[in-house]
Amino acid sequence: MMIRPRVLIVAACLFLSCVATIDKDDYMPSVITGPESAAIDVKELEDATENGPYSTLNVDKFYVNIDLAVLKSEIETYPFTWIQAQAALSQWAQRVPVRFMIYVENDTTPRLPFLGSPDKIKFPGVIRLRLMDLSELGLKEGLLGLWDSKRERILLDADLLETDEDLAYSVMLHELGHLFGVPHVVGFYESGSTGFLVLPLEENAREYVMYPRSVANQSQSVLSDLEVMIARHHLIHYWTIPGLNHKSSESCQHFLVDEED
Repeated sequence: MMIRPRVLIVAACLFLSCVATIDKDDYMPSVITGPESAAIDVKELEDATENGPYSTLNVDKFYVNIDLAVLKSEIETYPFTWIQAQAALSQWAQRVPVRFMIYVENDTTPRLPFLGSPDKIKFPGVIRLRLMDLSELGLKEGLLGLWDSKRERILLDADLLETDEDLAYSVMLHELGHLFGVPHVVGFYESGSTGFLVLPLEENAREYVMYPRSVANQSQSVLSDLEVMIARHHLIHYWTIPGLNHKSSESCQHFLVDEED
């Protein structure tokens, strides 16, 4: 029986795809988590669910797992931005009950016809971190970072951030805040959308991580107790209760260069 060459090629591609397909268990992720003092106390969760299904647990504390995937090629292209992104992950992990499982995707494998890269991570719930030139996506000029909840991904304009490590750290802290449901913070006389946090007159909103713009000569690298409290609230009340959507209420949250500076 004669087999057409095209059939052989398609069959070979399908076979290679099956062999090379990577699932979650094939990866050896790195782990970032915080101290036990940042973990969720079961009593907090019982209060949140009115003594619901968690009231019989025999553990005192636990963390919320978050899977994060990043492309190997982007780490190699933007190493300093990646270092600061990891530092920002560590900072949040010190204050809120999370365990980050970081998976590095090997996207250098040649793509198979019609099938894409065989090394693409294929499992639900993963948050993707992209380090790239955001102008390639046709986004607003001056945009430094973006939490896109519809696609569950954090975008960093590493093309701009690679030469400013402090700014890269601040932007990643900011976008992680949106991942945890923390809205923008503005001053009492500053404009803001519905749901923004408006601070009292005596508070300087520009020092908060969740202030929506990069500000010269202002520290935006230390998480406030207010920002941590809201993030913790979302992790306890929304991320850990089955059936509820953990995504931020805003479809896209972004971080801009301050137009005034």
